[in-house]
Amino acid sequence: MHTERATTILLKHKKHKLKELFEQSYVDEAEYAALRYEIDSSLLKYKNNNYLLEEIKFSEVVTQCPLFSSLSANEMTELRRKTKENTYEKDAVLISEGKELTQATIIISGSVRDDFGDFYVTRSIGNVLNPYDFTYGLASKSTSKARNTVKVHELDRAFITQLLKTNNFFRRDWYKSLFVYCMHISPGFESFSSRLNDREMRRFIDAAEILLLKGKEVASINVIGYVFEGEAEGGQQTYARGSYIPKGAQVRANTECVLINFKEVPGIEFGRENSRAFLQEKFDDKN
Repeated sequence: MHTERATTILLKHKKHKLKELFEQSYVDEAEYAALRYEIDSSLLKYKNNNYLLEEIKFSEVVTQCPLFSSLSANEMTELRRKTKENTYEKDAVLISEGKELTQATIIISGSVRDDFGDFYVTRSIGNVLNPYDFTYGLASKSTSKARNTVKVHELDRAFITQLLKTNNFFRRDWYKSLFVYCMHISPGFESFSSRLNDREMRRFIDAAEILLLKGKEVASINVIGYVFEGEAEGGQQTYARGSYIPKGAQVRANTECVLINFKEVPGIEFGRENSRAFLQEKFDDKN
């Protein structure tokens, strides 16, 4: 029993190290997939259960994805039950511009380019394709094309909608992941991304907080705020979905409201302007 447990721990350690090597580009996707298969196959020999390799892979991809890491065991079971798997070859179109998005598409292997024409976002393992148009029930503004062989899980809208209503942790993670799209699509932040590299952008968004306000609840904005859902007011100004809220504003929710509140991040500058001045300027330009 001790040998079995030690072997299992060693194999799991190898798996985590392999993931680090893959993320740091020391191994390519083909090597990563082959080595993961070997490790998972070995794990199955030492585990007295009936899980299939695909079940293990599904659970790990989903739980390591920030969007789904907060799901309960029951929610995870329901997620697996409602999921449909599909595979797309390189250059295949997963989502066409103008298509009605009736399901969420979660990448479990490979990568996809979400192309909006004037900008694009590269999505990889654990990401959801075009969550912006999916969330707001809009026809897709982008064309999503496979950059290599891609495997995805497709999930019905009703389940995501239910999670957004019942799981506040999931709701926070979902809207935070949405902002990279809002930043390009909503007027006012057009040049924001050009001031930050990818790593700085992740730090800036990670440091922000998602506020879930009910009617009459009050919040103070640090650097700048953005309204995902609902309506708030402050300083004789009304802020609806897609609006930016200036630094220092105190707002009160008129309806149930979802906001992102950005905070200053040490070490991140915007040329000659600091983050506060730049973001305030973008807000002033818009209004």
